[in-house]
Amino acid sequence: IRLPYMGDSDTTSSHIVAIDFGTTRSALSWVNVDESAEDGVVVDPESKYASSMAEPRLNAADKADTILVMDQDTSNISKDMIGPAAFLKRADEANDYGLQSTKNGWYATDFKMLLDVKSLAATGMRDINVEHSRCTLRALAGEATKEMSLLEVITRYLRVAGNLGYHEICTSAEKRDKPKPERSAVTWVITVPAIWTDQSRMLMRKAALDAGLIPDKTQFSGKVRMC
Repeated sequence: IRLPYMGDSDTTSSHIVAIDFGTTRSALSWVNVDESAEDGVVVDPESKYASSMAEPRLNAADKADTILVMDQDTSNISKDMIGPAAFLKRADEANDYGLQSTKNGWYATDFKMLLDVKSLAATGMRDINVEHSRCTLRALAGEATKEMSLLEVITRYLRVAGNLGYHEICTSAEKRDKPKPERSAVTWVITVPAIWTDQSRMLMRKAALDAGLIPDKTQFSGKVRMC
């Protein structure tokens, strides 16, 4: 896409990563907007399923199931992964090594539905406070379950998705012989359903802040968009 040339500018490019964070399926989009071309501003967005691993059953433009996979030691956030391929790989390892193995771990699905306060209220639930909502984690092998705060689950999903999106936008820039953007230069867009209540939007904002999408939290309001 080429937009009309707007004349000289000190800004030669801008960088946007969007996390299409769906209730059941999610994807990433990114674009390095090149404003340096004299024949127009070049906008060439790219997209890919949100997953830590290649998804052989999906096309790049597809969305991947919204799944967060965690280590047996849930405090080890460096082992967090997202997407169905990661879930299947880790579940196979857990079953191969046994229930008590360190290969076992936890996963969470359908957790974003807990932010749909209006739908939950329609089922008869009252006094819903999403800030205190808990999400059920299931063992990769066996029937064990445990709880984690909804805020932490969403924060961890966004952290992994954000790292993936940043990697993709840097790779895209390098392929075009452009310098990779600093993380602080990236603007983030996260999908938020219009029907959500204010408390659900506030929890998403806190999760995005805690996920560290931007290195300087004082720039959060200018660098993270909810739409």
